Amino acid sequence: MRGLKHKNLYRLLEAITVPDLFAVIMGLCAIGLVLIPELVYVRDIYENGNARANTMFKLTYQAYILFGMTMGYGIYRMLVISRQKIIRIFSGVGLFVLLWTVGYFGNAVHSWFGDVWKVSEYQGLDATTFLEQDFPQDASAIRWLKQNIKGSPVVLEANGDSYTGYERVSASTGLPTVLGWYVHEWLWRNNVPDLNEKSADIQTIYTSTDAETVKKLISRYDISYIFVGGQEKEKYGTELNDSVLQSLGSIVFEDDMSGTYIVKVEQD
Repeated sequence: MRGLKHKNLYRLLEAITVPDLFAVIMGLCAIGLVLIPELVYVRDIYENGNARANTMFKLTYQAYILFGMTMGYGIYRMLVISRQKIIRIFSGVGLFVLLWTVGYFGNAVHSWFGDVWKVSEYQGLDATTFLEQDFPQDASAIRWLKQNIKGSPVVLEANGDSYTGYERVSASTGLPTVLGWYVHEWLWRNNVPDLNEKSADIQTIYTSTDAETVKKLISRYDISYIFVGGQEKEKYGTELNDSVLQSLGSIVFEDDMSGTYIVKVEQD
């Protein structure tokens, strides 16, 4: 920069403080994150109709955070430190607008979560408390897995679509399963034949009357536990072959009330 001492850019950088420069860079980065989806996007399964959707919300979420930090610093810098009246007026207007948006917080929380302001409705910070309400027949079995299983053995459960009750075991325990939410797997892996094959294999394990075929699939996917609960009974119905499943190993958990059980597979 020594050769630019007489240029405006050099004088600007020389005059600006490091905190101010950092705030400016954050603001420019935020603007860049908003502009990027206007020029390019990541191609995915939503190519027809919603091509930019994933790229937009992945980047603009980060822009929101950067804009928030930039605005907070800028308002403080102009309102508290600046001596110029016009700048303090502008910063006061900015502060008013910023505080005005805070009103949306209450509306957003209420529309999504309901009357959270009522002390009697408080549910705590445990993200698994929904199990007793949404999956009462499976809650005890899922908690048993969470408390008793060490390491990361594969736990088989019925697979299903995104934003449904399927994959509640892997989501609540962190233990791997054979196939997650179908659309999300399709979106991030883009291998439909592989997904369809795995989905068919899972159905075969739960419904086949051929124990040898089931054993081969269990070995192929390195399955250690088979979970049979509400979602599995709902999806496979009368085709669910309990006798074959229970013959594959020992039942390590069983709920007498709901009939949910977990089989630990015996390795050959």
